Amino acid sequence: MNSWNLNMEFKSMGKQLLTRLAYAGTFMELNQSYLMEHHSLQNHNITTKDVNIRIMILMRRKTSSTKHSSSRVLANKLNKIIGHIILALKAIENISFQIVTADFSGWNVFSSQVALSHNIDILIGFHGAGINHMFHMNPNCCGVIELFPEEKMGFTSRVGYGNHARFLGYYYERIVAFQNSFFKSKGTFIQSSILAQAIQNMTLLLLSKSTYLMSNTI
Repeated sequence: MNSWNLNMEFKSMGKQLLTRLAYAGTFMELNQSYLMEHHSLQNHNITTKDVNIRIMILMRRKTSSTKHSSSRVLANKLNKIIGHIILALKAIENISFQIVTADFSGWNVFSSQVALSHNIDILIGFHGAGINHMFHMNPNCCGVIELFPEEKMGFTSRVGYGNHARFLGYYYERIVAFQNSFFKSKGTFIQSSILAQAIQNMTLLLLSKSTYLMSNTI
C-alpha cells in the first residue's frame, strides 16, 4: 500500500471515529435528558478517591422447562459468587463497592427498574433482553459483562450486546460457560473465579479511563 492510500485509510478511520463519537454523544445526551426529566434521576461519577463501585447481577427465573429458558438461569449459589467478587475487589486499593442482585420479572413499576439500573457501574447478566438496562446506566462510565451458556446451547453464535455496549462507550466482556455446566433442573454454572477476575479487570479499567470511547481509537 503506497503512502497516499495509507493516508486516505487513516483519514477514513478518523472520520468513522468522529462520526461514532458524535452519534454516541447525541444519543446519550438525549437518553440522559429523558431519564432526568421523566424519572428524576441524578448521575454519579467515578473518581479515584473513595470511589464506590456499584455492581448489579441480573437474575433470571426459570419460566419454562425448555433448554432455551433454563440454560440462562444462574445455577451457582449467590453467596459463593459474591464471595469471590468481594475477594477480587478487596485486592484493589482505596475503593468501596456495593453488589446487588435484581430479578426484574417481579417488579411491576418500570421506573423502579430504571432507578436501580441508572447508577450501576458494572452490569452482569445472561444474554437476553435484560441486558438492555445498560441504556439506563450513567453515561460517564460503565461496564457490561454478558454471560452465555455453554456452546452446545447455541447462544454463543450470537453477537450479543457487545456492539450496543461499545457504542454507548461502555467496556464489555463476554463469558461463556464451560462444557457440561448446564443442568436442566438448576440452570448454568458460571465459574465464579473467572467472573470475579473479569469484574476486577473491568473495575481497574473504569478507574483508569471511565469510558471505552476514550481508550480506543477505532
